[in-house]
Amino acid sequence: MRENTSHIIVENYYEPCILFLLSKKASYGYKLKKDLKIKLICEVNIGNLYRCLAKLHRGGYVTKYHEESAEGPERVMYRTTAEGLKLLQMWIHQLQREKKVVSKLIKQYTNALGV
Repeated sequence: MRENTSHIIVENYYEPCILFLLSKKASYGYKLKKDLKIKLICEVNIGNLYRCLAKLHRGGYVTKYHEESAEGPERVMYRTTAEGLKLLQMWIHQLQREKKVVSKLIKQYTNALGV
């Protein structure tokens, strides 16, 4: 039996979380990691984050470009494309459907156990 499945669930939602943050403002990897933790309460493995960004870039959902940084070397910046915004909208519709299923499961579980 699995002891902790939260990382599996969260990893499935990296994509919409990243697309959402990048739809608001262009950003770079480590800033995205920080924003995911602060704004979406989602702890992200940096390697998984960069793999997801690469996948989104290959799919044409984000663009990347280099930007000078006063604090060190150039940063690779990412921003959501029009296709990325469409994908985010599809994710949101899917998440709304999943929310209904999860809410029903929790309600039935708590009713059955009297919790």
